[in-house]
Amino acid sequence: MEQVERSKYYHLNMPEKILEILDVSKEYPIMSITNKNLKNWSALYSYFFSKDKNSDSNKSFLALDCINVSLNKGESLGIIGLNGSGKSTLLQLISGTLQPSIGKVHVIGKVAALLELGAGFNSDFTGKENIYLNASLFGMLPREIDKKLSDIILFANIGDYIDQPVRTYSTGMTVRLAFAIIAYMNPDILIIDEALAV
Repeated sequence: MEQVERSKYYHLNMPEKILEILDVSKEYPIMSITNKNLKNWSALYSYFFSKDKNSDSNKSFLALDCINVSLNKGESLGIIGLNGSGKSTLLQLISGTLQPSIGKVHVIGKVAALLELGAGFNSDFTGKENIYLNASLFGMLPREIDKKLSDIILFANIGDYIDQPVRTYSTGMTVRLAFAIIAYMNPDILIIDEALAV
């Protein structure tokens, strides 16, 4: 009886997993064209319909090889590596913009990513219009955006520029607006690339 109670107590206090990456590999095909007569379309055709996928003309690049990561709610994870080591590929797999060649990426909850400065912004739209555009790309409904609009504007702290086109913004203003939108989405997982993490 005592063991059962202990195991229940342990179960209640276990950390809550929000991300699990299991044996993930990502491979990209590299088509080397050895025959000068082959053009792009015929090379692509030969890659997909070739019987011998292991020939020299059908090489591949392994961007990630058997990655295993788990993350609990409230934890942070930093990914460090040389250029070309697969950092961005891993972030894109977590974001859901890429699918793994092998393995599984299991994300529990809402993911928001700041991978590129002003990604999803229209430079001709005002800051306010871009809040609606960007937040809707992240899955927020217009009525949810209406409720949070004044808080997002206040958090961005760009003053009257909120009614000006984003093309007139400084880099810092663009980042603050993008981050304000993400902050009020209340994501379970927030992905920030190296430049914006600063």
